[in-house]
Amino acid sequence: MSSEQITSRLNSKNYAVWEFQFQTLIEGKGLLGSLDGTVARPTTPPATIQEVQQWAMTDAKVRTLLLNSVDASILLGLRMLPSSAAMWTYLADTYRTVTASRQYEIEVEIGESRRGLGARMVHPAM
Repeated sequence: MSSEQITSRLNSKNYAVWEFQFQTLIEGKGLLGSLDGTVARPTTPPATIQEVQQWAMTDAKVRTLLLNSVDASILLGLRMLPSSAAMWTYLADTYRTVTASRQYEIEVEIGESRRGLGARMVHPAM
């Protein structure tokens, strides 16, 4: 695996780690504006055909990196989205919420586990 690849594909449980790795990769390639939408598709007119083509090529690079970094079960949800920025927003809206929900579930499980351990502890007689 090359040093330019992220180590985990996005799934329903690892959004925070994946987001950090992917955004860092994109920043390192100078493509963050395409990902976050701050470099939007030029409008015609006054944009030239070359400007629109350059934007489309850059956006395709970011989309390719995105598609190669997500689990296969997520790919179909991305195929109809028109840009890498739209994909990025969709993934954040979908999986950031799942991550927050999962974090809450884990905290509840830890709390229940702690209560269970306390009930099972044998206290020595004083």
